Amino acid sequence: MQTILKEIKAEGTKDLLGEGIKPEGLTYEIEIEASRSAGNSIAIPCSESILGKPKELQTALASALGSAANTSANDISLELMRVRVKKPMSKPHVAERALKSEDSSHARTGTRKILWGNSSGDAQVYRWEALEPGNRVAGPAILDGINTTYFVPKGWTIFVDRFGNGALTKR
Repeated sequence: MQTILKEIKAEGTKDLLGEGIKPEGLTYEIEIEASRSAGNSIAIPCSESILGKPKELQTALASALGSAANTSANDISLELMRVRVKKPMSKPHVAERALKSEDSSHARTGTRKILWGNSSGDAQVYRWEALEPGNRVAGPAILDGINTTYFVPKGWTIFVDRFGNGALTKR
């Protein structure tokens, strides 16, 4: 079990590094889903130290499953080991900005031909990052952003709130 845990920790570290997060100050929560031969499985919290002690692990699992401490290892089925990697992280402060005009013309960059369902026409194109809190854009419109493109269908309006989020509503 300790070898499996070591592999899981290494994979967790690799995942954090892939997300650009330094793997420092990590803690782990370990649960083992186990059952008796004829029962439903339950999640049982385990300490890391007990994983290297088969007899203690068996006793702890048997106790959690409501079995006698002398239950044989064959009577307990280990179905899953779940490891949660926890890292303390500071919470970002989201700046609340004042609402400005509903007019979004300053962010318009042009028009684009579109096909939507069985209708076609022109859509206004806006730069997402140029929209300000309070701005509204009526569809059909395309909001081009650095990381994605948003479509506002005909009959819908998007409103940019105080935090820079878009709220889409049907007119």
